[in-house]
Amino acid sequence: MKFSQQHPGLRFMSLKNNIYVVSLGDTVKFSLSPTKTKDRLSTNVPGVPLDERNLIIKALNLYRKKTGTDNFFWIHLDKKVPTGAGLGGGSSNAATALWAANQFSGCIASEDDLQEWSAEIGSDIPFFFSHGAAYCTGRGELGINKKKRWDHKSHEGLKNQHYYSSTNTGISSVKSAMSRK
Repeated sequence: MKFSQQHPGLRFMSLKNNIYVVSLGDTVKFSLSPTKTKDRLSTNVPGVPLDERNLIIKALNLYRKKTGTDNFFWIHLDKKVPTGAGLGGGSSNAATALWAANQFSGCIASEDDLQEWSAEIGSDIPFFFSHGAAYCTGRGELGINKKKRWDHKSHEGLKNQHYYSSTNTGISSVKSAMSRK
């Protein structure tokens, strides 16, 4: 990571950084809420915020604001990435939440839209829409993919996998896992 001059009028430094996906990742499961009033987040780790302070909830609120959809979700977060370790666990979960909300809404937003919107809630969240390696600048939100954009149908190299499936109960779920093939 290399720091350069401070952004004019802002309280952070510009950076130049290479970011890569690692094989550690959380599992995030989604289902549509039967009510259209509130998201419900649960987790296996005490101390993780379950309200609007959590990036998953921020991402879902952002998605609804940008698209006008009214889907709310029940989400379970199985934490494996240490909280606050700077490894992108919360950011990758936020990217997964945007992607999942879009899947449940019939893919009304493009992946480019999701990537652009995600920078509003976290500088490194756009990275998790990349192929798995990027050169980032600015506050970290401006990335140049080192490989072609990850194709959801591709299973080669580094990737942020998303699994979308329907269960026998008619409830759909999304699972995200960082992995190296």
